[in-house]
Amino acid sequence: MSQFYEDMAGMANEMIAEFGQAVTLSVTTPGRYDTKTGRSWGPTTSTTHCRGIDRAYKADEIDDTLVKRGDKRLIVSPRDASGAALDQPTANGRATLADGSSWTIMAVEPIRPGGSAIIYIVQLRN
Repeated sequence: MSQFYEDMAGMANEMIAEFGQAVTLSVTTPGRYDTKTGRSWGPTTSTTHCRGIDRAYKADEIDDTLVKRGDKRLIVSPRDASGAALDQPTANGRATLADGSSWTIMAVEPIRPGGSAIIYIVQLRN
């Protein structure tokens, strides 16, 4: 990634850190069963703490198919709470906002000029 895009990612992180809210992203991987050994593993959940800014969709963006009434747009920092690069959020994962509300992640659009994410735009549904 060029220095320009690294600077843009840093600026996005600073702005979201200042004006955003705490967000916990989680994804649950289903359990599996090994037919040879008879052993099973339960589902596992991994979580990431980051920051984001949530916004309602505008009326002209709601088509009641891909974007439904009540959906939110969450702009997520490219870095997690520790400052490390954030893995791309996963569709069908969960996002818990600072107010305790839990949302399903419907879609994720990484903004990646130059190949590395500057922000992630996440569509949430309650």
